[in-house]
Amino acid sequence: MNWSKAKTILIIVFLIADIFLFYVSFGNDIINTGEEDIAKVLEYLKSHNITIKGTIPGKGNPASLLYVKYKVFGIEEAKEVFFNSDDNIIVKESEEKVLLENDVILLELHSNGEIFYLDKRLNNKGNIAADEGKVSKNIESFLRLLNINLDEAVMIKKDAKDNYIKLKYIQSYKNRFLDKTYVEIKALDDGISYAKVLWFESVENGKTKNEVISPIKALLKLSELYGDENAEVIVDEVTQGYYFSYSMEKTFEVRSVIEGNAIPVWRITTNVGNVYINGYNGTVEEN
Repeated sequence: MNWSKAKTILIIVFLIADIFLFYVSFGNDIINTGEEDIAKVLEYLKSHNITIKGTIPGKGNPASLLYVKYKVFGIEEAKEVFFNSDDNIIVKESEEKVLLENDVILLELHSNGEIFYLDKRLNNKGNIAADEGKVSKNIESFLRLLNINLDEAVMIKKDAKDNYIKLKYIQSYKNRFLDKTYVEIKALDDGISYAKVLWFESVENGKTKNEVISPIKALLKLSELYGDENAEVIVDEVTQGYYFSYSMEKTFEVRSVIEGNAIPVWRITTNVGNVYINGYNGTVEEN
């Protein structure tokens, strides 16, 4: 008998049994968990080498599905928005993307809605100190071209150097994050050096709001994902938001999905990556 293999199987069996018994004890009533029960859950997670350092929200807010659609540019529209002239623009098309280029601008329009923009003149600009006022106006003007409202954007990173400023935003809806969106932009006094964009042009709220599971119940999923691993998992943040799944691409074998439903999720930020837990049924959407 392969004792090493048998030992591994037994560990997995006992872990599953442990998780099952814990859910039997707490699963049905965990939406209204009191402080004492929360402490037991945290102790249980700690026993599986999972440490909660960030603040746990008290509960989730009822939420509906969102119907979302990425902004996708056609070739002619892209020429008008990103190029000063229609002259000397080379267009190359493939299944994955459309590339437009002239002596100044390089633009890639990917089939999943992602946009990559590069101004060749500014890519290797000298070390002239950046004027933050001018840079901010350049960024706002560029985002207006894309119909991106900064009121719907959350800045998650800013990197200011002598001659440029780099920013990264994600999209939000009613103060909830919309995952699978971003704007990464590098700006100078003279304009936008480069940008990467994936943004929803439309977000429609569903008619029916449903209850979401408690953040504590979402955290319990970590014991299933990481409970049999030796390395410590540290949870820094638990946040409610929306997740747009690419699962249709795998299911129907299509290259890209640019519209569909974004579902309410709990995003659990850990030292080993983000985990997304379905807010309705508690399944793991991504880890």
